[in-house]
Amino acid sequence: VKGRINRGGENISSLEVENILRRQPDFREVAVVGMPDPRLTERACAYVVLEDGAKKMALADMVEFLNGQDISRFKFPERLELLKEFPRTASGKIRKGILRKEIALKIEAEAGQG
Repeated sequence: VKGRINRGGENISSLEVENILRRQPDFREVAVVGMPDPRLTERACAYVVLEDGAKKMALADMVEFLNGQDISRFKFPERLELLKEFPRTASGKIRKGILRKEIALKIEAEAGQG
C-alpha cells in the first residue's frame, strides 16, 4: 500500500507523519514518501514547500521539531527535500508517485558518486 512506508518491517503511515509535520508553522505543504533503502527496504523522505519568508530549513531543524511531538523516532523522515511546488494531478492532488521516482533516482545518483 503506497500510503505506508515499510521501514525494516515496521509500517509507517505517511498520513500520520504528514499531519504532524503540518503543525510546523514554516511548512506550507508536506508529502511523505518512501525512498528505497538496501538494508531497511524503505526509509521516509519528507517533501516540503515552505511558507513565504520561512527561514531555510534543514533535516536537523525538522528532527528538532519532531522531537517535541508525539511520534516514535522510527517514523521520523530521514531526508528532507524542499520544493517550490508539488507536482499535481489535474484535480490538484499531490503526485506522490513522481516524488517517489525522483527520490529513488537521486539516491541512485548519489550512490554512484560514492
